Amino acid sequence: MTTTPPSPSSSPPASASDALGPLIDEAVAFAITTRHDLHRHPELGYQEHRTCARICEELDAIGVEHVSGLARGTGVLAHIPATVDAPGACIGLRADMDALPIVEQTGVAYASENEGVMHACGHDGHVANLLGVARVLSKLDERPNPVTLLFQPAEEGGAGGKAMCDDGALDGTRLGVPVKRMYGLHGWPQLPVGTVATRPGPMLAATDLFN
Repeated sequence: MTTTPPSPSSSPPASASDALGPLIDEAVAFAITTRHDLHRHPELGYQEHRTCARICEELDAIGVEHVSGLARGTGVLAHIPATVDAPGACIGLRADMDALPIVEQTGVAYASENEGVMHACGHDGHVANLLGVARVLSKLDERPNPVTLLFQPAEEGGAGGKAMCDDGALDGTRLGVPVKRMYGLHGWPQLPVGTVATRPGPMLAATDLFN
């Protein structure tokens, strides 16, 4: 049997990494539009009812399984399973949802329409980013790890993270499997725009006050 060698112009099969670029480009455009919408409609801790509904609407649109009503009513938990027979550890990705009691004076076209409340700490961006991640992951054929998405209310002093944990967001009792590794983002104005920073081990896990 003889075979014909591929021509120099032939391309190798697309890998998972090859597929990521276009998916991410699409997700970025979606995330920007979503962030502007969320910025227009900020909600304080444990009052994020519109935000919760918007998150569920987007997860429904891409077919990602989720439950809502956690953490006093506005927390959302979603799960994207692995696509392999022997998956690795479940990874948790977290975004906070609440805004702050601040009057917005930015003058941007998408400024807050909720007087006296503003997404001044970037949680609108966190939610939009995580929804974009969900869109990308849901379209990948190769997912070696299951991923749980946590949309947490009341980060700004409301102990929303503990409320999510108390409602089974990490132990697999509400959805998916137990989370083994957790990641989140935090806006850090001291870093140049476009810079992402991290370090090995736990980081930004708590705030403590001393007299």
